[in-house]
Amino acid sequence: SWVLSFIAKFEPWFNENRMVFFDEYTNHSITHVEEVLQTTVDLMTEGALIKMTPQDAAALIIGVCLHDSAMHLSEDGFFSLIKANSNWNKIEFFDSKSWNQLWVEFLGEARRFDGRKLLSLFGDTTPIKMPPENPIDLTKRDRLLIGEFLRRHHARLAHEIALYGVPSVDGTAYKLNYELDNSELFNLSGAIARSHGLALRKCVDYLKQEKALRDFQGIHAVYLMVLLRIADYLQIQERRAPSEVLMIRKLTSPISQSEWKVHHCVRNITLADEDPEAIYIDVAPDDVHTFLRVKQWLNGIQIELDMSCAILG
Repeated sequence: SWVLSFIAKFEPWFNENRMVFFDEYTNHSITHVEEVLQTTVDLMTEGALIKMTPQDAAALIIGVCLHDSAMHLSEDGFFSLIKANSNWNKIEFFDSKSWNQLWVEFLGEARRFDGRKLLSLFGDTTPIKMPPENPIDLTKRDRLLIGEFLRRHHARLAHEIALYGVPSVDGTAYKLNYELDNSELFNLSGAIARSHGLALRKCVDYLKQEKALRDFQGIHAVYLMVLLRIADYLQIQERRAPSEVLMIRKLTSPISQSEWKVHHCVRNITLADEDPEAIYIDVAPDDVHTFLRVKQWLNGIQIELDMSCAILG
């Protein structure tokens, strides 16, 4: 009932899929959520599947749904989030600054972006200007800037959306959780969502503080965090960046252009290799830049696997 209640509120919002601040990103629709969830199941051993509880399944589903939910924030939601008395409060263990403080500091940093940083984000070297406060006046450049801010902090916002709701119109929140008796479930689900953007050991320390490290009401949060991290890393299939889209539109950001190229060079990802504990990834990059980006991505997966294995042990 927890999951069904959550999905009934989550799906109408998420399915709108406007992503006004991430117009040039690869697919982050409900399809991405479903593929991440399927990959978490594919990564489990038979023994783990047998031991998985209904509470594990509930926390994993909600966590996967929320992990990139900040990317679906509307213009009104963003301005509600960063206002001085925002309802989205910091979680003391993780955060020391409010959203308003983070935004002010980010704008100060953005005004000092050098030519290389500006070129990577916007495709030119025009200095940053303060975005207007009226959503109707936002330009594409303003939205790309706000998108960079949200990208940095989207894992934090996923946790706060689980607890406080989706930032909406005029400071209001669209609540995804109305029931009072499952606040622990939503906190742990939010922490699982948040964990994909943090060092895993930091998340382990948080679970220790919450007295939820090994097992809390049937939820084995560390294992679920590991599944989400690896599954999300593996979502680099070509279908997330369809080449047909590039025939009808041009990507402004060189970073986005690079990421789309990486997706296009992936030929196959499979667990059906000679080594039963290995993930086989077949890529064919067309240029040196894409090759180096793919190599960085593969190294990142290996580091995540090694760290996850150590922490589970």
